[in-house]
Amino acid sequence: ILGNDLDASVTLSGLLVEGTVQVTGQPGRLRLLHTTLVPGGGLQDDGSPAFQLPSLSVAETDGAGAPINEELKVEIAFSITGPLQIPRHALGLWLLDSIVDGIPPPLPQLPMAAISNALGTSGPPAWLERVTVLGPAFVKELTLASEVIFAGAVSTERLQDGCVRFC
Repeated sequence: ILGNDLDASVTLSGLLVEGTVQVTGQPGRLRLLHTTLVPGGGLQDDGSPAFQLPSLSVAETDGAGAPINEELKVEIAFSITGPLQIPRHALGLWLLDSIVDGIPPPLPQLPMAAISNALGTSGPPAWLERVTVLGPAFVKELTLASEVIFAGAVSTERLQDGCVRFC
């Protein structure tokens, strides 16, 4: 996804995407509705991920090294995705009635985080409702987690804010 218009909104609805979604520009909002981003970019014959790739990766800096996507809102509803790599300085990640599947490793090591930034550390503030997160999640702040299944460690930078209930 290219372009640098903070008023721009990109919506993927009702799609099966075998591959990855890469945001290299600066849209204001990215929405996935009733969409599957195949974990790992594709599947092998046995159903395991074909590659160790995130389903969604968002650029953190431009060519000059300046931060970008500070106003980006990522909204995912009624969808299945693989790992999400979103900068910690993005405005936020909203997940509703979805599954985020971190990729299990081919060797005994830590799995690719289900939610993080490109470096595998804290991603943006997150709002999660009725979501299953398979694998570790690293976020700046857990604004809300309600009726969430976490099948991995959850790490937040801000500990005195937010709400976790029925998880």
